[in-house]
Amino acid sequence: MLQPPAIIISVFLATIYALAYALVIGKTGNRLWWYWAFAVAGFFLGFLLTAHGHLVDVGLGQVPVVESSLASLAMLILATILRR
Repeated sequence: MLQPPAIIISVFLATIYALAYALVIGKTGNRLWWYWAFAVAGFFLGFLLTAHGHLVDVGLGQVPVVESSLASLAMLILATILRR
């Protein structure tokens, strides 16, 4: 089970990814909430895949940063495809 500091770090990193992605793509405003929701969902999806797949996790405490970041990026790309 995730402890509150791990949840805060996860949401913080996902927020940074969503902001950076929105700035790179050049779409802000209403789409920022869309990207943020997908980034957070992807980050926790990466955490679940790591926990259930028993993958080697390089992380920050309980947070598997590499796997969760990749899942978050994949979800952000999916958000862009769905939003078009």
